[in-house]
Amino acid sequence: MQSSYIRTKFEWHDAIWSWGGFAVCMIAGLLVIGIITIYSASYNHKTGLYNAYAYKQIAFALAALVPFLLVLRLDYAWLTRYAVVIYGIGIGLLILTALFGTFRNESKRWLNLGVVMLQTSEVMKLAIIPILAKILTEYKNGTIMDLLLPLGLASVPMGLIVVQPDLGTSLVFLPIVFAMCFAAGVPVRYFIIVILIMTLVGIIVYSYGMHDYQRKRVLMFIRQDNMTQEEKQGSGYHLCQSKIAFGNGGALGRGWQKGTQGRYGYLPERHTDFIFAVIGEEFGFIGTCCVLLLYLGLFVGMLNLAASTLVNSGQLIVVGIWSILLTHTVVNTAMTIGLLPITGLPLPFVSYGGSSLLFNFLEIGLIFSIAGRRIAS
Repeated sequence: MQSSYIRTKFEWHDAIWSWGGFAVCMIAGLLVIGIITIYSASYNHKTGLYNAYAYKQIAFALAALVPFLLVLRLDYAWLTRYAVVIYGIGIGLLILTALFGTFRNESKRWLNLGVVMLQTSEVMKLAIIPILAKILTEYKNGTIMDLLLPLGLASVPMGLIVVQPDLGTSLVFLPIVFAMCFAAGVPVRYFIIVILIMTLVGIIVYSYGMHDYQRKRVLMFIRQDNMTQEEKQGSGYHLCQSKIAFGNGGALGRGWQKGTQGRYGYLPERHTDFIFAVIGEEFGFIGTCCVLLLYLGLFVGMLNLAASTLVNSGQLIVVGIWSILLTHTVVNTAMTIGLLPITGLPLPFVSYGGSSLLFNFLEIGLIFSIAGRRIAS
């Protein structure tokens, strides 16, 4: 039987010894690997100099510790209490982005706040979790509406993010909804019905609603082994160069700063979206396995925490954050080796980027908050 009690006092020994110490080791390992790989990938072969990406990433990590520590002390019951307000703020930021956002790489995804460029879709991914936890805890009625209502709430930010355009990020909301609904006990038959409907909708969207470059990415994924030379130099270029990087790495890798694809600029977005390919080239199959094992340890620890948290809302919040980080990890690593179409999802704690790193720390901060207030089973 689930308890409705939540500790209001944060207990460090519960947070650290039950989960946090292990998580800190996993995250620290990923951060270090990310920083040294970013440094290698920032080499400019034309000038012989290194860009400042690695130093900026260190600064981002240090700056992210401030909100991490603030969230750590947050009583997570507050999140569900004000879930509607949090959701509304997230939607409002997306609307402001649509009206006043800054263009980068032909996308309008950021709000210029002066000292920082805020990617508002990252805010929304966190903002939707409390309201889903509230609905699935307080208003579940045992019908298909237990799935349709959360999907309806997710469809609003998804639509606003698709028009930025950022299809990859918009699709992250689906695993969040499905994971939280499944954890809340929504019957599997409802998922089957909804997935069949969504498959039909997906076919229609692919045919009539996608931008040309998005459709080409899907086509290149389907026919990646039969690309023409023109396609390899065009819409399939990213995927081809990424797979070459992994092939170059072999079992043990070429060594740090010795990868040709990253060092000489053949691999696009090598410090952000394709950083896993740089790891594959420089540290080989063994290096990529080490990275994946760090993620595996982190995700298993999160599931263990969710299972031992006896408060429904806390359990669902953990599952929601778990689904965000897992989706980013699976999609980013899979796309670099040709198992999924190319998207712009960064690799958590590893890819360069202030917004993504900030929200990674906020997500983990919430996990720590729950770990320090849970009731041990």
